[in-house]
Amino acid sequence: MPQSYRNVLCHTIDTTKGQSGSPVWRHVEENGKSVCQLVGIAIEAASREFNYAIALTDEVLTQIANWAPKTFLFSDGLLSIKR
Repeated sequence: MPQSYRNVLCHTIDTTKGQSGSPVWRHVEENGKSVCQLVGIAIEAASREFNYAIALTDEVLTQIANWAPKTFLFSDGLLSIKR
């Protein structure tokens, strides 16, 4: 794997041209239940060895809310759409 970058996930999930913007999920067990968590947005198929995704960290979600403050609210770890 390449050196890590802030808010960038390097992964080996198969992606192809045209899949930018697709969700990157991880499967976890939570309270005895199987859960899929959205952890990033695919941005680039970098090479045959790995791909990139933007990690949906608090920093990134805060920035999204700041770009569109009339549309989004980020509070308590959740990004929501304002009504």
